[in-house]
Amino acid sequence: SVRPFLNPMDQGAYEGVQLRDFEAETVRDFQECFARDPVNTRFPGGESYSDFVRRVLPVLVEVEQQVEPVIVIAGLSTLQLLSCYFEQVDVREACDYDFPEHTAVEWRAGGGSFARPGV
Repeated sequence: SVRPFLNPMDQGAYEGVQLRDFEAETVRDFQECFARDPVNTRFPGGESYSDFVRRVLPVLVEVEQQVEPVIVIAGLSTLQLLSCYFEQVDVREACDYDFPEHTAVEWRAGGGSFARPGV
């Protein structure tokens, strides 16, 4: 079923701005706030990483509790966040997390953690 919780992170006024263009495309005040606190700084008209995590958390819990395989089709930012969660990587690294595009990825539960074997 479709879960709107899995929508990509809402970057508001800066939707579509690539990381390489971030400095040129965003205002200085926002850059300074984001540099100080990237997790809690809200994008103008959008959400913060903290908001994003809170929105995706119910789906994380639901996926984690499943005993059957689950297929998640979502935007890159959502898949980066899921990868960080399942692979126990700090959420502050989510936007830089290397996630293969157009690829099926599998996470397998194993002793309280999840591993991502090559698919």
